[in-house]
This record gives sequence, structure tokens and C-alpha cells, in this order.
Amino acid sequence: MKIIKGILLTLILSLILIPGINALPTIQLDSAAVISSSFFTYVRAAMYFLPVGTVAAILAIQVSIWIFRIIVAVIKAVWDLLPFV
Repeated sequence: MKIIKGILLTLILSLILIPGINALPTIQLDSAAVISSSFFTYVRAAMYFLPVGTVAAILAIQVSIWIFRIIVAVIKAVWDLLPFV
């Protein structure tokens, strides 16, 4: 019974959907131009809202904190390896 319902549903949908889809106008897009233009639009918008000087300062602070943590971890590892402690 389920097979018959599935077949009938497929036939009904194909009779309704296929002519409707064929009636739609065809659209041709150049995918490379669409992707690159929208990508550069987002980049320009991000650069407009994010001041480069502020972002560079934040990144510099973050990198310096990472370097400090690495140096402290190395010093602590060497200190733990020393036999007199």
C-alpha cells in the first residue's frame, strides 16, 4: 500500500512540478565573477568597519601575551628539571 501511495504521489508531483519548473525563466550566472565580487564586497565592508590600526594593536598585544606565556613555560620547565630544587 505504501508503494502505491509513493508512486501516486510521485506521479502527481511530477505532473504539477515539472511544467512549473519548465515555465521558469533560465538564469545564467558566471560563478567566478559572482564569487569574487561578493567576496571582495565583504572584505571591503569588513575593512570599512574595522579600523586597521586598532586591529593591528589588538593582534600585537595578543601575540606578545602568547610569547610571554611560552617564555614563562620554558623557564618553568627548565626550573623543574634542575636537581637542587
